[in-house]
Amino acid sequence: MNYFLRWLHLLALALWLGGGVFFSYFTALPIIRHMETLAQTPDNWAGFTTRSQGTRIAGEALSAVFANYFPYQAVCGVIALGTAAAWLRRPGVRPRLRVLLLATALLLVVVNLVYLSPWVHELRQQRYATDAAVAELAEAAFGEVHQLSLLADMATLALVFITLTMSATEDRIEPAKPT
Repeated sequence: MNYFLRWLHLLALALWLGGGVFFSYFTALPIIRHMETLAQTPDNWAGFTTRSQGTRIAGEALSAVFANYFPYQAVCGVIALGTAAAWLRRPGVRPRLRVLLLATALLLVVVNLVYLSPWVHELRQQRYATDAAVAELAEAAFGEVHQLSLLADMATLALVFITLTMSATEDRIEPAKPT
């Protein structure tokens, strides 16, 4: 793999992993916790009276971020997988394993982007519907679908971490072959 492709590959992996970790642990969780705490604070500026109102406003705020989060991951994944194609010419199982891990991570992102995230968004909206039957059904399904989305996202980050570690520790510039 030439220097530019190696650099681009490692950059895509680092941005993918860094963006995912930052959003999951340093953006989403603190916003949810803060809004829930705010909602339970008497006479808070937002006028919230229940923890569920805090959760709701946090979900609304984070939905704006999700509009960019999975497309961002998809772009990083396409670049990482595209630059990894050069590994398929190398002998052994490990290069193919890295490509397989990346392809699996990208597949999980696409599933979240196209299927799970829109479903979670729809259920989040329906949870607060004025029709009690619709709200009750959405509330019952929301936790399970949201958990699937979270698991897919965490699995993606784990696969990217493994691939980044493998790339950083094993990817050597091949020496010139004698003529």
